[in-house]
Amino acid sequence: MNTYLKYKPVWVQFIILGALFFLTSAVLGSAAAYSIAGAYHISLDELMNPASPAAIAASKINLAVSSIFVFGMSGFLFSYMSDHHPFKFLGFKKPMPQIFLSIGVVVLLASLPALSWVAIMNKHILLPSGLQETFKRLDDLNKEMMKKMLVMPAAKDLFMNIIVFGVIPAVMEEIFFRGALQRIFIRLFKSPVIGILVTAFIFSAAHMEFTGFLVRLVLGALLGALYWYSGSLWPGILMHFLNNAMQILVMYFYPQTMVEDTHFNVWLVVVSCLSIVLILIWMKRISHTHYGEVYDNDDFTIEPIDRKNDF
Repeated sequence: MNTYLKYKPVWVQFIILGALFFLTSAVLGSAAAYSIAGAYHISLDELMNPASPAAIAASKINLAVSSIFVFGMSGFLFSYMSDHHPFKFLGFKKPMPQIFLSIGVVVLLASLPALSWVAIMNKHILLPSGLQETFKRLDDLNKEMMKKMLVMPAAKDLFMNIIVFGVIPAVMEEIFFRGALQRIFIRLFKSPVIGILVTAFIFSAAHMEFTGFLVRLVLGALLGALYWYSGSLWPGILMHFLNNAMQILVMYFYPQTMVEDTHFNVWLVVVSCLSIVLILIWMKRISHTHYGEVYDNDDFTIEPIDRKNDF
């Protein structure tokens, strides 16, 4: 009898992934925070709300290490318990076809006008007053902290920020959200569409920033579709990294442009939205992925293609 998690009921997989997430958060994440604060001779409060250069540097390291432990480690442990090829299970393999690597770049660039419009719409969402104030207070705290961390007086600061806010989140978050969690939700709902959207919702909510919620929701859905159609994490990791890195580079070279803009070109947004739809259709047509292959529990057989569960 095989003991790998992929042979277990999906609700068991979900509980174990959740337990791994909270365990790595509570144990490894907390241990890392205490260790980093001690190494820099600062308090935990200073680590979470840095003011001095030393505290800011420590907070960056803490964010990077936390991302590795909480998202990367929990996702990898889940894959290790699920399959005898854990990296392949997560999606660390060549996309089929390999043009999906380029598609990840194209879909990001094509979606930028639409995402800008979504960001503007997000700011106009009205919530109950108490909830609105709570979210605003959290958003202001996050913005203030990020403003301190993204100060880049030298090239070495730019390089560090690209690693901390670009490379590490792109790899670790894709491992957890797409490689592990999305896989579970698609199997749970027996629908790639619902699984991708639910995962995108959780992905956006995990960032705890309401003003960017809808943007991350759309990005999460696009990343999820890219992973599903390509069968590989690499296109999504590339797209995720470029999205983060472009913002950092703009802040470094053109900081004056990083202001809230409430204007948008309607036709550009329409073209952007149509482009996204066409790219999704194209991805589906060239994709080699189907539900039966991804969720086949027998390593030596492949189920017949069942397109009713595809999209």
